[in-house]
Amino acid sequence: MSVEIHPVLSHMALFARDVERMIDFYGRVLGLNVSDGRKREAGISRGDSEIIFLSNEPQIHQQLQLSAGLFDGDECNVVHQVSFRLVDLTELREVARRIVEERQIDLSQLDQLDHGNAWSLYFRDPEGNMLELYVETPWKLKHPFAQHFDIMQPDDVIIGMTCERVRESEGVDPWAVAAQNKMADA
Repeated sequence: MSVEIHPVLSHMALFARDVERMIDFYGRVLGLNVSDGRKREAGISRGDSEIIFLSNEPQIHQQLQLSAGLFDGDECNVVHQVSFRLVDLTELREVARRIVEERQIDLSQLDQLDHGNAWSLYFRDPEGNMLELYVETPWKLKHPFAQHFDIMQPDDVIIGMTCERVRESEGVDPWAVAAQNKMADA
């Protein structure tokens, strides 16, 4: 029996030739502020690209991501990725199953990344556009943060592993932080 999924468009990621100019433009014109980001320093990365996250909602980590990964000679689309939020890990597992079936690939060929604040699957559509489908966690931490995880593990194993990673990364108790955030949002 197949699980029904309900992806919600979440954010876009763009390649930028001049990140500072783009930050200025999106800040002045759309009111977006830098919420996080820097040069990738730790964890799994897709190169040495600088990434900057922007948002105009304090509760939303990113609405737009800018990636300084293009050079004048590059020939590619400026859309870096399209991201869809899912409700839970069950839906994320179903997406993984569908991709494996559709592409006739092994699950290990999918990028499965634990970002601390989300569990994400990355893959390309038939025309080569990068898609991210993800489920939010209750934790917030500095980004970029990316570690491999296995979507086919039980929920409690995935949650426990992320909890430990966040605790080690931030030196805080992620459960206490999540409780404080929920209290602040109430």
